[in-house]
Formats: sequence, structure tokens, C-alpha cells
Amino acid sequence: MGQKIRKLSIGEELTKRFIYEIRSDKPFLKNLKNGKLEDFFLYEIVETENYYNIYLKNNDEIHFWKKEPKTRFIAVEYFLD
Repeated sequence: MGQKIRKLSIGEELTKRFIYEIRSDKPFLKNLKNGKLEDFFLYEIVETENYYNIYLKNNDEIHFWKKEPKTRFIAVEYFLD
């Protein structure tokens, strides 16, 4: 099994990068669910051959959210074991 990804930084210019970072203390997204605003946390980033798959967690539910193509400039940081 490979290393777990902690952070993706997307974009060539440092000041204009979009960052996906695994954090349990800060919601990544707020969204309406069943008529109320709920927090979604970035749960996991999984590397595949052509993409990085991004998963969100809401309470005990894990949802596939999106995939980022590897064709863009992406810096990857891993968790240190």
C-alpha cells in the first residue's frame, strides 16, 4: 500500500494555487443536506493512474466528490508515518 496523501496544491503560481488538505478540525465544504446546512470534511485523497480521487466525510458517511486530472501541475504532500 502506498503513502497516504495529506495535501494537493494545484496550479503553477504559488499565490494562485488551489489547495486540498486533509483536516479534521476545519470543514472543507458546507452544503445543504435534508434542508439544513451541514459540514463536509476532506476525508481522503486517492491516487489512481490518471487522477486523484477526492472523498468527503459528513458525520459517518463518506462520499466520492470529484477527481482531479494528473495533467495539471500538482504538488503532492504525504503524511509522515
